[in-house]
Amino acid sequence: MVTSLNRSGTISPRNYDLKVGLLPPDQWRIYGLRNRPGFFFVANPFVPEGQEFWVRKCLTDYVADRDNRSNLDSQSKEERVLDWSKLRWVTLGFHHNWDSKVYDLANPRQLPSEIQALSKCITSVLGFEDYSAEAVIVNYYDLGSSLGGHTDHSELDHELPLVSVSFGQTAVFLLGGRTKDEKPCAMYLKSGDVVVMSGSCRLSYHAVPRIVTAEERPWAGSGFAANDHDSEFVDEYLRRFRININIRQVLPRKD
Repeated sequence: MVTSLNRSGTISPRNYDLKVGLLPPDQWRIYGLRNRPGFFFVANPFVPEGQEFWVRKCLTDYVADRDNRSNLDSQSKEERVLDWSKLRWVTLGFHHNWDSKVYDLANPRQLPSEIQALSKCITSVLGFEDYSAEAVIVNYYDLGSSLGGHTDHSELDHELPLVSVSFGQTAVFLLGGRTKDEKPCAMYLKSGDVVVMSGSCRLSYHAVPRIVTAEERPWAGSGFAANDHDSEFVDEYLRRFRININIRQVLPRKD
């Protein structure tokens, strides 16, 4: 059912973007599911320092930026940065309305350059040359969290890839089919793992019924500064929470 894939796209070990904290693409472990064409699983392609970089971005820069929206918008900038335990979501780029399930296309915001670079590298390796990231939803989960079965269908082109990156505690991920009648496939999403859903898999039902305690700390490598306040903050947070960065192209492809 699981198959190993060898894909290189146009990104080589010599021209991939070091700034986004990834290993050279020729070291990536990429898998697919025979009964779910368009689904890709990349087993933690990040170096430890790369994981720490992204978690810092999600807990500080993306929360504090007033161009972004979050569940803490009613609080001051200082309160939002300090009150990280209450974080649930942040949206960047085209903002997603959780009630209407519609994007605010009238007020586009430029995505950070590092997110553009990350998404471009991942999608290029998997063979999607013209992908353009336009919206990001960052979700923050504690160990008691769950996410019910759903599809992501607010985007205007349902063939384009949805890129999902996990950090911190481990998620039990269920990937179903186009209806809830199809039996789902279960897998663990550990810190650093990347999932991409595209093509016929793009509108498959999926869920996270449970977050479980991670057995390892891949964000804390040999270069991890145990006596550094920021690194200690990242470590403390990831011992209790999971962060998911969900990257999407909202508008249709240009001819």
